[in-house]
Amino acid sequence: IVAKMPENDLRRSWFYNLGELSHRQQDNTAAAAYWRKARSLNPNHEVDRHAIAATRSLQTGTATPDVTSNTLRTN
Repeated sequence: IVAKMPENDLRRSWFYNLGELSHRQQDNTAAAAYWRKARSLNPNHEVDRHAIAATRSLQTGTATPDVTSNTLRTN
């Protein structure tokens, strides 16, 4: 369903959330793949910042990304 959505912030936030779910299920490979799909060309966009921080948490071995307690808004 997500893959059929047009490219926009909502779709990217869904991919980010799928990454969060995968991470919680300890499937870090899937989490990293979803977080890559959540990124765009603007590293300052909120979805991108969350995806970057989440991906870094996997690389550094941090238990959870620092941004998980923050609400991810797409509007």
